[in-house]
Amino acid sequence: MCKNTKRPEEVHARYYPDNWDNKSISSLFIPDATYPRLCGVDFVTTIFNFKRGTAMTTVAVVYHSGYGHTAEVAKAVARGAAGVDGIDTRLVRVEDIEKHWQDLDEADAIVFGAPTYMGSASAPFKAFMDASSKVWFTQGWKDKIAAGFTHSGSQSGDKFNSLVQLFTFAMQHGMVWVGLGLMPGNNSSKGSVNDLNRLGGFGGSMTQSAVDQGAEAIPASDLKTAEELGRRVARVTLQFAGERALATA
Repeated sequence: MCKNTKRPEEVHARYYPDNWDNKSISSLFIPDATYPRLCGVDFVTTIFNFKRGTAMTTVAVVYHSGYGHTAEVAKAVARGAAGVDGIDTRLVRVEDIEKHWQDLDEADAIVFGAPTYMGSASAPFKAFMDASSKVWFTQGWKDKIAAGFTHSGSQSGDKFNSLVQLFTFAMQHGMVWVGLGLMPGNNSSKGSVNDLNRLGGFGGSMTQSAVDQGAEAIPASDLKTAEELGRRVARVTLQFAGERALATA
């Protein structure tokens, strides 16, 4: 059983004078109010959501899609994140960014996605990156969680270079990068294209489909891999935000 050194009264006095009484906070603990019933990520997430008045933690997915493929991957990332309790998601096309800067400012995490064209992120996504310099001047996204994904028609297509580009962009903004967190698939005699992370990426989600087919040709394993990225971003965001809240209690 995990142990927390802060009694519920201490947490309550710091965070919830208007919304919670000591009995409500004590309900998270066993009768002696010393050991929390919830541990690890679940505990800090619960405390953090109480602190914010049960407000949802938001993961924004901002992306460009030239022919619909990357849009499907973006939906998969958002779907994975939304499947985690306490998470709200926002899908933002870079074409609509002027209406959504505030959504990104208010998000707890931002996942960046672009197709790989000619070995790098697409020009419309790069235009969004350049336009974010106004945010960069004030470091408005500093300490937000960040992650990335990219899609191409070739098995390689130099997608890694696009992920490095997205990573560097996030570092310029002072963000905290989260990788895919999956072991590589389809790399042994027992592997197959149905494996998660079949393209063997670590820095983010890589997906691929034939250039003469539409988004419906994206392998299910690739979309499931993108969902895993979304889930990991959501869980890390909750843990990061919750532990930061507890650290200042």
